[in-house]
Amino acid sequence: MNYMFKIVLVSCISLLAYQTNAQSKQDSLDIKQVALDYLEAQHNVNPKQFERAAHPRMVKRTFWKNKATKNTFEKRLLILW
Repeated sequence: MNYMFKIVLVSCISLLAYQTNAQSKQDSLDIKQVALDYLEAQHNVNPKQFERAAHPRMVKRTFWKNKATKNTFEKRLLILW
């Protein structure tokens, strides 16, 4: 084997053996909590809980289709607090 091939092979093996953790256990728990806060705040109408879940400049979009005309509509709701 030539020298360059050996270097590439060793590099690839090293990269495969190296474990990366882009998201920690705490990150996963935080993401889950934000998702729960968002959903629960919608159903229980809890503004304080919603504030924990949404970005202050969040834009909520809804889409629907008029059954009679078949036209699609979008409604944007800018949420500021």
